[in-house]
Amino acid sequence: MLSHRAVAFITHRAFAFRQNIRIECRRTSRIVRRPLLLLATSGGLIAAGITILIAGMTIVFVPQDLHFMGLDRDALAAISPRLIPLIAHDRAGFGGGLASTGILIAFCAWFAASTRAFRQAILAAGLVGFGTAIGVHYVEGYTDFTHLAPAIAGAVIERP
Repeated sequence: MLSHRAVAFITHRAFAFRQNIRIECRRTSRIVRRPLLLLATSGGLIAAGITILIAGMTIVFVPQDLHFMGLDRDALAAISPRLIPLIAHDRAGFGGGLASTGILIAFCAWFAASTRAFRQAILAAGLVGFGTAIGVHYVEGYTDFTHLAPAIAGAVIERP
């Protein structure tokens, strides 16, 4: 027959084991509950950054750019032979920065605890980033929807 202490010890261990299972289940379900929209936004930022990086180093201008400026590539080269390489350098840097930001947000979304401060920081960063990306186009009059659609989509789904 087991003593009172032995029964208490076994009961305590069984309870602790059950609690560990609950904690593990919570951890597993937390992985599933990661902010999927934030991960989708970071994936979009990575894809956009890589696209801009490659396009900036190869074709430099998308058709919407040339249409907005009312100039073709030869006219820009006639202004200065260094202008197109300068713009290509600028676009490659912007694309790399955008992809890096997407990677950073993906890691934060996956590994950071979803605290109030984290959600507020992501919201502030999203408002500033997407707000300026979209807003500057309207200030300049560059309102081609196909050019702005990815940024608008990112702003809509970006939620911490």
